[in-house]
Amino acid sequence: MTTTVDAAMDQARDAAAQPMDKVLDRLGERVGAQANVKAVFGEPMERGDVTVIPVARVRWGFGGGSGTGPADKGAVDRPDAASGTGAGAGVMADPMGYLEVRSSGAAFVPLATPYFNPLLILASGVAISFVLRALARLIRG
Repeated sequence: MTTTVDAAMDQARDAAAQPMDKVLDRLGERVGAQANVKAVFGEPMERGDVTVIPVARVRWGFGGGSGTGPADKGAVDRPDAASGTGAGAGVMADPMGYLEVRSSGAAFVPLATPYFNPLLILASGVAISFVLRALARLIRG
């Protein structure tokens, strides 16, 4: 059993010894290839003489790390051996609008932003103040 543990530890050391740049490059290639407008919103659509092309803001990021060092103090088999490696990635896409392409030209049509109407915020504040004032009167009796 000792040779199996030794072989596994040697494989782990070899894997940890590879440059992290290679791991990050592979991860970046895979995530970057998938992080695009077509993957999220589909292909451009054609209807008659009009072509609609979706436009999105796509962001992606990735990171990773590795480490070596002594294992836990309680490790019996090989207290001097330890290693670790990890990587992760994320993608986020927000629809921005679409390009409308016609024989006469092209135009970008932005999507409405999901911001609240300032009047709605003001009306909510006034309503809350009325409710709080009524509660204060009830408590005072």
